[in-house]
Amino acid sequence: MTESRSSTGPFVLLITAHVAMLGKQGLIDDAAVRLVSGVVDRVGSGSFDQQDPVGLLLELDARIDGQSPPGFSGASQVGRGVNELIAAYARVIVRERLLRLADQVAQAREDLIDLAIQHVVTIMPAYQQGLAAQPTTLAHFLGGVIGPLDRAQRKIEQTYELVNRSPLGAGAMASTGLPIDREDVAANAGFDGVIENTFDAVASVDHLAEVSATLRQVALPIGRFMREIETLFRTDPSSLIMHDAAPAVRSELPQHAIIPAFDALSRLAIDVDAVLDTVDRWIERAPLEPVAELSQPLDRILLAFETAGKLVERFLVFLNREIAFNRAYLANRANRNHATIGELADYLMLEEQIQPAQARAMAGRVMSQLRDEGLETSGITRAMIDSAGMLVLGRELGIEFESLSRYLAPRRFIERRAGLGAPAPMAMREWLSSEQQRLATDRSWITDRRNALVSAAESMHALAAEES
Repeated sequence: MTESRSSTGPFVLLITAHVAMLGKQGLIDDAAVRLVSGVVDRVGSGSFDQQDPVGLLLELDARIDGQSPPGFSGASQVGRGVNELIAAYARVIVRERLLRLADQVAQAREDLIDLAIQHVVTIMPAYQQGLAAQPTTLAHFLGGVIGPLDRAQRKIEQTYELVNRSPLGAGAMASTGLPIDREDVAANAGFDGVIENTFDAVASVDHLAEVSATLRQVALPIGRFMREIETLFRTDPSSLIMHDAAPAVRSELPQHAIIPAFDALSRLAIDVDAVLDTVDRWIERAPLEPVAELSQPLDRILLAFETAGKLVERFLVFLNREIAFNRAYLANRANRNHATIGELADYLMLEEQIQPAQARAMAGRVMSQLRDEGLETSGITRAMIDSAGMLVLGRELGIEFESLSRYLAPRRFIERRAGLGAPAPMAMREWLSSEQQRLATDRSWITDRRNALVSAAESMHALAAEES
């Protein structure tokens, strides 16, 4: 059982928020509000035998009643039920975990952006289906994980807004006949609003489904990035410089080197999926009725948060301390097999004024000859172009080979791609700058939400302080 699950803190906040609302509505007097809030705060700081939410709440209520002065016993339970407290308890715990995860994702984004800024001119081959397809830059490649983590942050924020809605005041499912104020108790507990339909308030599980999807969205880009890095290391180890992540060799298999970081990150990513699979199965089977027992899915969700957090933290250790990219070697690799039919066709159209269809036909013949002879694109010769020209145009072109070589050079290839989000250094710097601005906005969002929760908790604690 995790530490936060056995804590009475969320219940203390929720019960105090309810008591404060009862006082404002005139259902109990101000003296009772202060006295009962003090008892709730004092009792909640003790140790408890029960750990599942329902048992913990019942034990807490019994102790509050037992330690309340005559005439005040039961005051904290006026106009509320167990189901609403259990539903709210889960939301309070999950919203805290979402903010913690948001911090971790923000840090991962910052470190990746910083790394990309260092490598806006580091040329490397980009692969498709295991083969070098085009040259790009390391910064551009890192965009393949920066972008998804940016969207994962968006998903965290959206999920937080869904989770941070109050079921308080729903009672068992049909609320109460007393004149309670659901909006007031929600604000007291730091919620952004209420779940209006009281049956939905205690029966909903869609917010848990969104939490599961959010955790998967955080883990997915890290897992994909690590698989690509592992493949790169195993197929072309000189591309990477391994530091603390040096291979470990097993005595019985000396030819088989194991990278501990790859193994650890792979296991964590698998564990996140495995835990969330159990959560998703529970959600799929949940009947449309008040969810009175959340112990099992909540435990699994908290384990998934813990595992996803470890995945992000371990990824940052790997990124910042255990690996570096071999700039010179990557640039050398990018000089090979980078040209495509389209790129050669572009040259023929722009520099030789050949019609598009003919240019593509010529480029296709040249690239086919390269493949047949087992040559890299650096092996293109003037004779190959002239041969293709004779077959397609009926004439030789007599091109200047130096101009072709310059056009197809990886650095020139990248410099020409200067549109929005493209790998040209200027375009990448502009995109990374916009990512930094979004990151700053996201961190402000996290700070604002956390400050709102702290403010609510402090306001409720102040009621207990008044009693003492």
